[in-house]
Amino acid sequence: MTVVPLDNNEAAFSLAIVPFAARQNELHLVVGTGQDTVLTPRSCTSGFLRTYKMSADGTSLELLHKVGLRLTGYHRVSDRGLAD
Repeated sequence: MTVVPLDNNEAAFSLAIVPFAARQNELHLVVGTGQDTVLTPRSCTSGFLRTYKMSADGTSLELLHKVGLRLTGYHRVSDRGLAD
């Protein structure tokens, strides 16, 4: 098991293992996080997608990219990623 600390009061809410064609279908873990999250009523100050490269044996992760999201309400996931 690998424990990955998150920055600045972030909490992970979604996970997906994704093969990226541009990287010869290497598996990556994409994690959706919220910062300063309140569950009721649902809110957070910021949202992020973190992309981690998974080791071949699946025992370690390397953070490749963290991108902030515009939190405008409803978001849907398409076959190409997140869209609003």
